[in-house]
Amino acid sequence: MDEDHSQEMLAALRADFDRAFTLPLMAPSNDGVDVIGLRVGAERLAFRLRDLAGLQALGQVVPLPGAARGLSGVVGLRGRAVAVYDLATLLGLAGGTSAWIALCRFQEPVALAFEALEGYWRVPREAFAPSSQRQDLYSQELVRVAGHSYAVLETAALEKAIARLVGVA
Repeated sequence: MDEDHSQEMLAALRADFDRAFTLPLMAPSNDGVDVIGLRVGAERLAFRLRDLAGLQALGQVVPLPGAARGLSGVVGLRGRAVAVYDLATLLGLAGGTSAWIALCRFQEPVALAFEALEGYWRVPREAFAPSSQRQDLYSQELVRVAGHSYAVLETAALEKAIARLVGVA
């Protein structure tokens, strides 16, 4: 993803955010699940919004000498150094150049870098189904949204995988 496209996507997200304040107030609804769709290589993946602490364009990553495979380095976020892991590498996928990071709600702050942000949606619970094709450690279900199926990433499994990578588990 090039810089111009990232800036356009960021501007669109900001405009949607600002536009939300012009809409009439509505009572919160518990009938849907908020998801963020993303792409890593050719794979469409999703996070439940509740599993994320933030989402932003990838800034400068400072590489660490002798870092574990998949650890791209660290970035400064909210006054803290945060480890950035390449999501494609963690999942064993062929990926391209990362342009975004998802800050996960892990024990320690961790960011996962990925290529493309596809969107944010509130989907009905019925849109989720067990995965028959993706029987891996990180995704046990699919969500159907915007005409595509997204493998829903299980952040608890990703956190354990990172702990094993760095020798904590």
